[in-house]
Amino acid sequence: MLEAKPPGYGSTVDKILNFKFDVSINSAFKYISKEKEAYYSNDAPNDPFFFKKFIDYFNIKKVIIAPLLVKGDVIGAIYAANAQKGRDFTDEDKIIFDSIGEMIALTINNYQLLKKNEEQLILLDNIRKITNSITSILDYDILLPTILQRIKALFSADAISIMSFKEGTEKLYIRSSVGLSFEYTKNQVIDVSEIDKVRFGKPFIIEDLRENPFGIKELVIKEGLFSTLVVPLKVYDDFVGVLNIYSKKEEHRFVLKDIEKALIISTSVAIAIKNANMFTDIEETVIDVISSISKIVEAKDKYTEKHSESVAEIAVRIGRRLNLQREELHNLYVAGLLHDIGKIGIPDHILQKPSSLTEEEMQVVKTHPTVGAEIIGHIRKLKPAKEAILYHHERYDGNGYPEGKKGKETPLIARILSVADAYEAMTSDRPYHKGLKKEKAVRELIRNKGKQFDPELVDILIELIGI
Repeated sequence: MLEAKPPGYGSTVDKILNFKFDVSINSAFKYISKEKEAYYSNDAPNDPFFFKKFIDYFNIKKVIIAPLLVKGDVIGAIYAANAQKGRDFTDEDKIIFDSIGEMIALTINNYQLLKKNEEQLILLDNIRKITNSITSILDYDILLPTILQRIKALFSADAISIMSFKEGTEKLYIRSSVGLSFEYTKNQVIDVSEIDKVRFGKPFIIEDLRENPFGIKELVIKEGLFSTLVVPLKVYDDFVGVLNIYSKKEEHRFVLKDIEKALIISTSVAIAIKNANMFTDIEETVIDVISSISKIVEAKDKYTEKHSESVAEIAVRIGRRLNLQREELHNLYVAGLLHDIGKIGIPDHILQKPSSLTEEEMQVVKTHPTVGAEIIGHIRKLKPAKEAILYHHERYDGNGYPEGKKGKETPLIARILSVADAYEAMTSDRPYHKGLKKEKAVRELIRNKGKQFDPELVDILIELIGI
């Protein structure tokens, strides 16, 4: 299809834009494309090469058309026409129009090359930024949204998501997204029957998601998604997920050029997903190792065996009474399990000493919150527990350690851990004392309300104990 483009001379923009020519049928354009030279007629209404609609619309009789040639290829045409009283076109005009056509074609070609080069530079710059992000951002909860923001801008998209397999399933779930609602990202899933469309294929465009949804149709419609570019993410032959680039506007359609861009960036995104998966596996392994170390610490002292587990359970019960969110309760439980991990660096003769510690020995023991926080501090999944481990020996009156924080300067998770740890320690047997009865332990908690412990948390724990 040949489309007329403004500006023109002696006609309006609206009239010019109204015309599209089918180049497959017998026409003047088909002739000049084959012969590579201009063609004219001084009796256009009766010339079968010219469309009657075109002649009548512009009320013309005499027409000349010349090809726009670039390296022998026709990229368009230039038309000129005279009305009934205008002069006839001649062979000399034909030569002139061929020359004009060459100059116009050269100008258009240079512009298109320049525009293509600019687009390629933008694409390369975005690939560079994506690559830099992959190598410089270690936290994948930050990395993936950063990459998606760049891709969204590159495609002028309304929304974008990365989907990957959830462990133990054959379904794709949204791992990270930009521009999508929480409901959509939480519930959208690609079943195994649809995954084969992308697992072994190349990027493809779904022009109307309402008629041909990729995922759960009701969610697609509610989200207002119109079309999508679906990009398989592979590292060599290893399929790691799908990149979905969405448009919510009917007038913004993805085209072949977008598929070409998607192919270029897909490898970088796939590597980011692969690295994220590996990073998660490594983190989980490290967490297992640290948990094992914590058990080793407890095993060194028969009196503290199961102590951390009991502290974690008490802390979570307090957290539930405070209506903490599920993730906060999880962090509290992890902090309870690992709160004494820093004791790995304390000599056995101090940990297992049957009598009271000297001041010097006590200073060694007081290092364990800082050491514990350092051990877990670089592990992304354990970071929320770091503050609880570091500050669980702070006191409400500011006389605790390591920093002497006062009142609610100490994070809530650490204040909860403090009262849970103290109660469990008071009611358990130690080398230097026998565990207290619940009633006496409660009296100690009450005596230290507002001094060692947060008063509100003491009240909650006493209520939970049932005394």
